[in-house]
Amino acid sequence: LLFLHGLSALVGGGELIYDPSGEIIYLSVDMLEHAPFDDFLIPGIILFVVNGIFNIFSAICCLFKRAVDPFLMIACGVLLIIWIVVQIIMIRQFYPPLHAPYLLAGITIIVCGGIIRNPAKQP
Repeated sequence: LLFLHGLSALVGGGELIYDPSGEIIYLSVDMLEHAPFDDFLIPGIILFVVNGIFNIFSAICCLFKRAVDPFLMIACGVLLIIWIVVQIIMIRQFYPPLHAPYLLAGITIIVCGGIIRNPAKQP
């Protein structure tokens, strides 16, 4: 899930960095009417770094079973939920086909991090 979300954010953020008008992914800067941005460059950079690179980094750490894995997972899930909530607030629209799966993914990542952090004791 971390790899999948990280890859999705790298692609989406990369497209917004490449084309800050958003037209490449069928977005309009009119969506940013209530946001502090004139175009999608800054959101694209944030998406690329915070939800892209950080999720890929966290997933790689999980492959090597580092002690910090649960905390990285929980941080990734929290950042994803924050990203979606702020996005909904800024565009003043909830788009279920996009927002709902990402909110669910964020919750799932947090729950998985919590399970790894506090595994049930084996007899």
